[in-house]
Amino acid sequence: MFSVVVAGTLPAGAADLPARLPVAAAPALWSWTGLYVGTHAGNAWNRTAWLSGTDEFAALTRFSGTGTAGGAFGGAQIGYNHQIGAWVLGGELEGSLADLDGNARCAEARAVCNTRIDAMGTLTGRIGRTFDNVLLYARAGGAYAHVEHIVTAYDADNPAKGDAHRLGWTVGGGVEYAVSPMWSAKLEYDYLRFGADQVTVSEPGGSAGVDTRHEIHRVKVGLNRRLGWGLPGLPATGSAAGFPVKAAPPAVPAWTIEVGSRVWYSEGRYQKDLMDNVNPSRLNSRLSYNDMTGIAGETFGRFDHRSGLFVKGNFGAGALTGGTLHDEDFPSEVLYSNTVSQMKDGRMRYAGADVGWNVLAGPSGKLGAYVGYRYFHERGNGFGCAQIAGDVTCAPAVPTTFLGLSETETWRGVAVGLNSQLQLTDRVRLEVDGAVVPYASRNGYDNHWYRADINPQIESGHGWGAQVEAILSYAVTPQWSVGIGGRYWYYTTTDARTQFPGEATDSPMKYTAERWGGFLQASYTFDSTGGAAALPAAPAGVLKAPAAATAGWSWTGLYVGAHAGAAWGRTEWTTATGTGREMWNDVDGVVAGGQIGADYQIGAWVVGVEGSWSWSDLDGNAPCGQGQTYTCHVRADGLGLLTGRLGWAFGNVLLYSKAGVAWLRTSHEMLYNQIPNIYTADTTRTGWTIGSGLEFGLAPNWTAKVEYNWSDFGSRSVAMTDQFGGVIPVDLKQTVQDVRLGVNYRFGQTGTVVPTRAARPFAGLIGGPAVNWTGLYAGLHLGAGRSNEDWSNPFGPQVFGDDIGSGGWLAGGQVGYNLQIGSLVLGAEADVSAAHLDGTNTCFVGLSPVIGGVDCRSQVDALATITGRAGWAFDRSLVYAKGGAAWARETRELNLVGVGGTVHEATSDRWGWTIGGGIEHAVLPSVSVKLEYNYVALGDDAVGFGLPPGFAVVDNRTVSQDVHVAKLGVNYRFTTPVLVQAKY
Repeated sequence: MFSVVVAGTLPAGAADLPARLPVAAAPALWSWTGLYVGTHAGNAWNRTAWLSGTDEFAALTRFSGTGTAGGAFGGAQIGYNHQIGAWVLGGELEGSLADLDGNARCAEARAVCNTRIDAMGTLTGRIGRTFDNVLLYARAGGAYAHVEHIVTAYDADNPAKGDAHRLGWTVGGGVEYAVSPMWSAKLEYDYLRFGADQVTVSEPGGSAGVDTRHEIHRVKVGLNRRLGWGLPGLPATGSAAGFPVKAAPPAVPAWTIEVGSRVWYSEGRYQKDLMDNVNPSRLNSRLSYNDMTGIAGETFGRFDHRSGLFVKGNFGAGALTGGTLHDEDFPSEVLYSNTVSQMKDGRMRYAGADVGWNVLAGPSGKLGAYVGYRYFHERGNGFGCAQIAGDVTCAPAVPTTFLGLSETETWRGVAVGLNSQLQLTDRVRLEVDGAVVPYASRNGYDNHWYRADINPQIESGHGWGAQVEAILSYAVTPQWSVGIGGRYWYYTTTDARTQFPGEATDSPMKYTAERWGGFLQASYTFDSTGGAAALPAAPAGVLKAPAAATAGWSWTGLYVGAHAGAAWGRTEWTTATGTGREMWNDVDGVVAGGQIGADYQIGAWVVGVEGSWSWSDLDGNAPCGQGQTYTCHVRADGLGLLTGRLGWAFGNVLLYSKAGVAWLRTSHEMLYNQIPNIYTADTTRTGWTIGSGLEFGLAPNWTAKVEYNWSDFGSRSVAMTDQFGGVIPVDLKQTVQDVRLGVNYRFGQTGTVVPTRAARPFAGLIGGPAVNWTGLYAGLHLGAGRSNEDWSNPFGPQVFGDDIGSGGWLAGGQVGYNLQIGSLVLGAEADVSAAHLDGTNTCFVGLSPVIGGVDCRSQVDALATITGRAGWAFDRSLVYAKGGAAWARETRELNLVGVGGTVHEATSDRWGWTIGGGIEHAVLPSVSVKLEYNYVALGDDAVGFGLPPGFAVVDNRTVSQDVHVAKLGVNYRFTTPVLVQAKY
């Protein structure tokens, strides 16, 4: 017998052929027992502490220095697992070839200490808990590394070299997923530590000993093949033997997930122009880093929801292997100079994260728009120096064994782009992605390794960028695909500056960076039910029995998980040299770690507690002290949070806020630039944290989340000490912000996500909106902001610090009204936010009458807008733009450092305009959530500080300001929207 529901007139497809129900079978259990072999690849970060020296190094007042190294590694492993119930015990031996390279300033800044790690290995025991074909595990044991140490003094004929075979210990953990009965893939983090040990470094003139200590953090992906696998995975079960029936239609899964890896071969160039500080139109110097070849390994992923929402991201890291550096100087009285250096042993890392919506989707492909975040970091090293013009610099030439110049830069920005996927055949797909980065910050530093006055030279600026890439992929199977692609990146500054040594005013700068190349990739695609994602097929004209109703989802239970993301922050230094001057470091980097927590659901409310720990790589340098006589360095390598959570659940979607206690582990250094001497302090700070996020149930027991946290560690007095017993008391104020993506495994049954119907691609656009947005609404929002404020300089040319960057959080509420006309939605909205966007900079340095300068501080305390909105509704979502008037309450301070640190404050109300846009989604008939970006321009404002007549030249300043805001919000509609049944 056949049961057919006719929904159209198209001819029947393969899915309509008769099929026989399978005979019920007892489910088999998955077993991890057996021998396996495999390969792995990843990226590592190393921190080397050069502790002390012997022999000729012992005569130095201070030899010590600390440097970081990074790079890629890859290798193989062999192991054995034995499963006992849900627990898995095992052992594993692995070996890796590595390319970790980094430098440190050491020996009283008279030398460069270089660390190179080219091999690593571990022998570990493993213990884990299995959940069918998923294994969560921890590992610990012994570690090995082959390390080369190179000490290069500027006045030496040859570098001193020595290598060592180091033994230490390791701990780590990961998650392994069996993609078939024979193959499994894993993601793993390891920490390796090698205690203090001495190595002999030698050169033709003699030898000496150095004591070093190493810490290595590794993140890797791996692939294992089982040689003695256990039972296969759970088969599909059915009813008793029956008669022929129509094949059941495949349910549309909630999520389709693609993850994979790439190898990117690239070439790039980088250029910076240093303009004259007195005559900004004159070029003083140009550094051109040309033909910078590189190779990087990359991991990427994309999550597509059946509603049209998609989330995608990538992270990559690698080495810059070659290139040429030209250093040109254009002095007005001496000969033109052009030196050339060999580039090698550089590093790069990059990341991107996007959230978007497929506005068009069908069997032939889809088109989506997105907003996102971009991160690009590179460090180029120039070795040797040879003069190719007429100057005497580097004549005779310096050998390429000497590291002379390094340039380290980090670009961070907001991306807006389009992504298209065109299904050329059932197996061949073309993907094209293009993005504009309308605002990108650029932070960096220049190391002239044998010039203490510009080692480092701090640089900052902002500008814009663009990225485009294309990928042609072939589906070898419904799960596995291979592909080839190319990409191009471009960044440039519109405003940048640096303060050259001995100069009271800053010098304008221009930075440009490009990178292009091709890559090979392999990816695996599956859906949220755990099955393989089917290859695209033409739509059928016959529908069968309707899919099952959605089962309930419960958030109650214990969970564990992992996370990774980006972080940034600021450390303010006060009274570092007894002047009362405030200095600061802007730091940024990555965070990665794990979390454990428990939730309890009461109706739609979810309460819980969570603890997390993140390894971090937040690092920053800045000149500090009166006259910038110190270089202040901050490095935070650990961030812990213990918070309560309160959220509102919409089935398998949870919106939540969190608050609690935070810990930060930080190393501080103050290097005195005139007499090589370092003051250090290591601290573990306690503070508070607030945040919010969204967690989504992907499959039974598995959830994914995106989260923002603000952590404030207040002000604390720290004693900075040097090797002679000298002490400088410093007040340190620290804040950290982070955005992280995470995945959780929830123990116990959390419910099953079953699609209610197979949604056709254009249902939301052709069938009309599923929600009518007309009505009054009110809501709350929470987010982060970044403010940039320019202070006019009464002395003419701009000086260091006229531009103040402020960052922080904001939270508040909104009220509005919408009117829907067809798919067009018009409305008006008013919102108000309490805010804490705070920043300080040094301005008017060394200029009469305030010799010693002024500290300028800007803080946004409140922000409000009144805007009109226009949007387009489809399905349950609304994409909109907005514009209107803006208001801000601001507090500004002048600290007259040169006359005893007198502080003067002014508060003002600012008016301006705003534009922005966002996406809003109705999760319930009366409740919607939104993600929104706003740009606020507050124009010029005259501010008076009431200074004495003798300081009138720095009073009554004109300031201009703009603010960038990103926020998450939730709205409640008092007029319940009319649900419109989408037609299929």
